[in-house]
Amino acid sequence: MRFSVKSLRYCLVMLPVLALTACGGPSTGDIQTALDKSMKQELDQANHLSMELIGRPNPLVSQNPQVKVVDSDCHTKEGDDSIYTCKITLKNAQGDVREATVPVKKVEGEWVILKN
Repeated sequence: MRFSVKSLRYCLVMLPVLALTACGGPSTGDIQTALDKSMKQELDQANHLSMELIGRPNPLVSQNPQVKVVDSDCHTKEGDDSIYTCKITLKNAQGDVREATVPVKKVEGEWVILKN
């Protein structure tokens, strides 16, 4: 493998681009992961309460909602550059499309959706 001036120039040009990408906000995949985790926590909490009240999981609560993040646009929150406000487009299993705006923050290396 030969090293050339052309490959050095390419690396010098790409290095700042990669650094900016790594420091940016959450990707659509990051938001999907955070949404899945948040929904699971909410379902677990609802079913725990149902078990305490009626002795069984709530039959009205879906155990595995299929929601896919198909697009996202995130910007830092004014006054706090660690919180991103993300406008996301969601699609459910029936094909219905909805938009939502959620606050997102990186906590201990993972993106999480903040509760209002």
